[in-house]
Amino acid sequence: MAFGNPDAIKDDEIKAVVKSATLLVVEGLSECSEMCIRHIVQVERRKLAAERSEGARDRPQGVYEEQMTMEDWGLYKTRMTNLMSALCHLPIHVIVTCLEGWKEDKKGGVMLRTVNLSGQAAITAPAYFDLVLHMEADTDDDGEPRRVWRTATDGEIVAKDGSCVLDEFEPTDWTKLFKKILKGGK
Repeated sequence: MAFGNPDAIKDDEIKAVVKSATLLVVEGLSECSEMCIRHIVQVERRKLAAERSEGARDRPQGVYEEQMTMEDWGLYKTRMTNLMSALCHLPIHVIVTCLEGWKEDKKGGVMLRTVNLSGQAAITAPAYFDLVLHMEADTDDDGEPRRVWRTATDGEIVAKDGSCVLDEFEPTDWTKLFKKILKGGK
């Protein structure tokens, strides 16, 4: 099946579901990142080395098997950028989950708690999405533990609300969140 082409699906029942979809959930952008790196190191690099050496070898010289080269990082950045851009340009709502990690912003020299992606993708990824939510532990008015989503950065944790209608902390309920955004905060 061609990506994004529901007409390429043979099963009529599945085709109807795909055509009527209004939401796509991608569980684990961090895993997509790791898969991308593995593919670059284990497949793309070997293919390129074989082409450049006219079949004499399938590994670049002077590079450890698991180590990424500058060329590999460029390919990784392009692939991850293309993936995030493609997800954000789908004609449906998209929810993407990702693990978190600490990354240093080389420009500002500060440590940020952001998405767990390799390289500078961790710093640039939030720019592709309208909402970047960070789940945090909190307590309710009765002192009971609960989870909330942070919707605004605090200088350390990367979060944002492109809709400009959410409170700084929102309950972890997608239905309520979508309704609030689509109704303009009401």
